[in-house]
Amino acid sequence: MAALKLDPGSGQAWSSAAIVAIKLGADAQAVEFAEKGWQLDSSDPVLAANLAVAYHYAGRMKDRDRMYKQAQRMKYESLDTLDKIFRGEITLRA
Repeated sequence: MAALKLDPGSGQAWSSAAIVAIKLGADAQAVEFAEKGWQLDSSDPVLAANLAVAYHYAGRMKDRDRMYKQAQRMKYESLDTLDKIFRGEITLRA
C-alpha cells in the first residue's frame, strides 16, 4: 500500500492495492480500491479487469459481469484468466 502514499493519483496503484486486498481477504476494501483506480483511469483494460475481479470476490456478480464486458470491449488480453477465476479454477487468495 506504500504505492498509494507515493502516488495517490495513480489508477494503477489503486488497482494493484485492490489485488493485494483480495489476497488478504479484505473484499470490501478491494472494491473500494478498484473503484478508485477505475475512477482515476478508465482507459486501462487491466483496471477494468481488476475491478471485475474485486466485484467477483465481493459477490457482486452483476457488477462483475458489467466490468468483464468492459474489459472485453477494451481488448483485455487475459480474459481466459478472468474466466478461470470466475469458475473457481484459480484463486487470488493467499
